[in-house]
Amino acid sequence: MQNDPGVPFDPTLEQKHSLEKRRDVTERTKDFDALQKSGPKADTSRAKGLFESLRQRLYALVVADSREKDFPPPSFDHAALDINGSVELFAGHTLSDNGKPSKEFIFDDHAKERSDKAITWLLSYMAKAWTCLAAPGSPTSSRDHNLPEQKPIEQKSPGKPTCFVCKTDFERRWSLTRHVKKHHLQLLSTAFQCPECIRLGLPPHTTRSPPDWSNHTDTVHGKMHAPYLTVELSSECAVAQDCAVAHDCFVCRATVPASRAGAIKHYGRHTAVLSSEQLFFCLECIPSKDEGAKPASYLSNEMLYHLSEKYSHPDIARWPLYVWYGSVRGLNTHVRGHFRKDSVPCRMCDAKDATFFDGYDSWYSHRELAHDQDGLFGLKAPKQTEDQ
Repeated sequence: MQNDPGVPFDPTLEQKHSLEKRRDVTERTKDFDALQKSGPKADTSRAKGLFESLRQRLYALVVADSREKDFPPPSFDHAALDINGSVELFAGHTLSDNGKPSKEFIFDDHAKERSDKAITWLLSYMAKAWTCLAAPGSPTSSRDHNLPEQKPIEQKSPGKPTCFVCKTDFERRWSLTRHVKKHHLQLLSTAFQCPECIRLGLPPHTTRSPPDWSNHTDTVHGKMHAPYLTVELSSECAVAQDCAVAHDCFVCRATVPASRAGAIKHYGRHTAVLSSEQLFFCLECIPSKDEGAKPASYLSNEMLYHLSEKYSHPDIARWPLYVWYGSVRGLNTHVRGHFRKDSVPCRMCDAKDATFFDGYDSWYSHRELAHDQDGLFGLKAPKQTEDQ
């Protein structure tokens, strides 16, 4: 409007003179003159403000009436529209002066088809005809009706703790723990495949102890569904932890000092050897009296499982690293301590492509998914060798 000089913004002088001749304005003028001569000053000021307000409202009405001819209401008459030209523009058949298709058309040849599909989808949605709806990029006509309908995977709600062994829901996590200890502790002490992983279509994870089951459900399925199952060191094992005895190293068969610091220092030298595929003999196993018989041999990453399965506490204390770092509670605390200092790389990845982790949970999941490691120990399940 500011660029149009013909559009009025203020009433003209003639319009103002015409407004002053109105009866309401003349009566207000007489009352104001009389009040100005004999009335109080406060009343005079108030009357002047009301009089000016009336004048401004009248001026606004006059200006609005003058501007109606400059801003007429929109016309809804379609007779003046160029329908044929719009259809040609829609279909892309408009020709330029040189006989070629014009570059100014706004839709291609398939625009009407896409528009019809969009309108059909919208009408089906408004009519709540859900079976007629198809996701974008996957039309209903291309679906093979002979295939069985696949139901979406439903994750278990994190609101209620659930026992994945027997599909029982509980109100509180401690109720789940009590239930697992009472009914499933013996089952979870053996090799057990997670039913929830199978239901979700994930690679079935095999646990071999109640703490391993608790760690798995906590990491993969949520803490709400993980019972409180930890390994408690027995009193005899606690004594053996402080009063370690000298023993033979199962790697080099040298005598390991009785002190805790000496044992850790000795086994620390075998870090590179323990990660190799070399076979080691278990010195805890007594070879048979048959000539040429040998004790059971294991890979280094199977030795811990062998000792933990064959020798229970406190006999396992003869291998100090198991006592100090072999339990789930001790090793868990030890590993989590590394993440308090800085990001921790995965030692099993190549040095060039090593992945760094800021949290224990992401590190734990990476070892299981990327390197097929079982449990917190990062060791694979034991395998029977030919020597056995």
